[in-house]
Amino acid sequence: MKLSIKKTIAREFLILITLILFSVLCGICIYPYNVFLKSQITSIEKEISFQSKQSANLSSVFRKKRLTQETFIKALTLEYNISETDENTTEKTWKVLEERYTSDSIPIFYEKWDKKVVEFLKSRGFNEGKGFEKFVGENILNKNDSINYLKSKKVDQSISELKIQSNHFKDKILSSKEQMNFSFLIFIILMLVAFPLRYLIWGIKWSIKTIKQNE
Repeated sequence: MKLSIKKTIAREFLILITLILFSVLCGICIYPYNVFLKSQITSIEKEISFQSKQSANLSSVFRKKRLTQETFIKALTLEYNISETDENTTEKTWKVLEERYTSDSIPIFYEKWDKKVVEFLKSRGFNEGKGFEKFVGENILNKNDSINYLKSKKVDQSISELKIQSNHFKDKILSSKEQMNFSFLIFIILMLVAFPLRYLIWGIKWSIKTIKQNE
């Protein structure tokens, strides 16, 4: 075999090895890219955890009072039909209780309320008006409760945006299979450029040079 042919084969082989190594290197370079994305996700998740606790703390009193109100009114409706009264919803019934509390008249009305209502209150441990008045007062939503609840809703909105951002980064992370597919794609593209396309360009140049020589 002529030396020139051996050199040609050696050159093409070295080009092939270089392409393989470069393709593998491209796949490996994805690793630090994934590490960066994961670090961003970790940072965002820490912020989500912090804001979730903040939101829970801000809304805890509001939610606790509202749950207590709803539980009490629901129990009342099971014992006493309020659908036929003007106070036929949880909000309306509790508003009436707030008005009675504000006017310091719950103990007075306690003695005047329907017998079924009084029996229900006693079954809940409110054997006198003062005890029930204290219960209502402790569970009235004040201005500060509402302000903190609104703040918690804004924090919840921020959490939702952070979750979207986190999911966006998660979608960008490439799995091991995707890394291999990426390396293989790079290899195929480089192969097409380095061999068929390069040979085609050589062929065109050789053809043009040959035509000029004939002239």
